[in-house]
Amino acid sequence: MGVAVRVRMFAALREAAGTGEAEIDPGPLPDVLAALCSAYGEPFATRLAICTVLLDGSAVRHDEPVDVAEGAELALLPPVSGGVGGDEARLGLPPASGGVGGEEARLALLPPVGGGAGGDEAELALPPPVSGGAAGG
Repeated sequence: MGVAVRVRMFAALREAAGTGEAEIDPGPLPDVLAALCSAYGEPFATRLAICTVLLDGSAVRHDEPVDVAEGAELALLPPVSGGVGGDEARLGLPPASGGVGGEEARLALLPPVGGGAGGDEAELALPPPVSGGAAGG
C-alpha cells in the first residue's frame, strides 16, 4: 500500500469527527470526501458540505475532478462567522454596501496549512485599490 492522504480538520469538523487529523486512501477528490462522510457520518457530512477544502494549500471545489495523490494534504475549514445578520454575516463577510465593502474588502484568514509560521501561508496579499471618482484628474 502507498502513502495515505493526510486530512486536517478544524473547528466544527474536528468536533464532528472526534479528531483533528486522519489518513485516507488517495483518489478523486469527490470520492475522498465521500469516504470521509462515510467514516464520520452525521453531523460531519452536513458540516463538510459548507466548508472550504484546501488541497496542498490551494482551494478546490468539493466536486472538482482533481486527483488527491499519495502524500497530499487536505485541510477542511468550516466557515468563520461573527456578528448578526444574513448570509454575509453568517459567513464572516463584511457587508457589500456602505462604507468599505464589496469584493475588494473581503479577506479570508486561514490557519497555516504547512504546519508552522512563515512561508507562503503567512503572507497576506491585498488586491490593488479600486479607482473611483475621488482620484484627481
